[in-house]
Amino acid sequence: MKDRGYQRNLIAGAIGAFGMLLGDLSLSLVEPGAEDAGLFLREAYLQGGYPAWKLVFLLISGMIGVFGYWFGLKAIHASLDDRCKKTKCCFRYCSMIYCFTGLAIHFGIGAGAYMTSYVAANIGRDAAILMATEYGAHVVPAFYIVYPAMGFLFLALLVMTASGKTIYSKKMLLMQPIIWMAVCALIPDIRQALGSRMYTLDYVITQSSGNFAPFIYFLACLLLPERFKMKKVPACK
Repeated sequence: MKDRGYQRNLIAGAIGAFGMLLGDLSLSLVEPGAEDAGLFLREAYLQGGYPAWKLVFLLISGMIGVFGYWFGLKAIHASLDDRCKKTKCCFRYCSMIYCFTGLAIHFGIGAGAYMTSYVAANIGRDAAILMATEYGAHVVPAFYIVYPAMGFLFLALLVMTASGKTIYSKKMLLMQPIIWMAVCALIPDIRQALGSRMYTLDYVITQSSGNFAPFIYFLACLLLPERFKMKKVPACK
């Protein structure tokens, strides 16, 4: 698809995913501790490793990110077969949920990391652990609202590509976000199950997978040769 608007939407999507990825990196580029648990009880945070400027950076990059994501998801929506009306309708509404909640979740995680660092440095380590535990127990479950929408978006894209109901060839299954998310999420889990020591890279891979995978997909749609990524005639069976 050579439409300029479509290409601009893909570029915006790549920029958006990269913006969110930068926020992920601000959270995950920390040295793992032996007793780290969850998103907030990390030794690096308990030692003041998440200052206020990182939270501001996460918020600004996140605002850019969700803005770009909307256009990127709009491009994916346009790549689906027009005859699959119900799927496209659901995809559009899930895109809205994903974008509207994405920044809130991004900021919520950053706020938890910052409060943990601030309380540990200014009040005490035990108070920070108690606060982070309480915050995580109440706030993290609220994040789950976005997971069904995100799951539908990328699972629908996978199924539609596999069944030939997009403008792209089945070779683009290699670039599917949901596959790369699963790979990135499983690698650290497998290493941990094997008793390997956790490194900063493990945090980066796990926490960045949700935005790294769409970033790769948007770039693939933009940069791969058309003879590889495109199919001649979309079909909806």
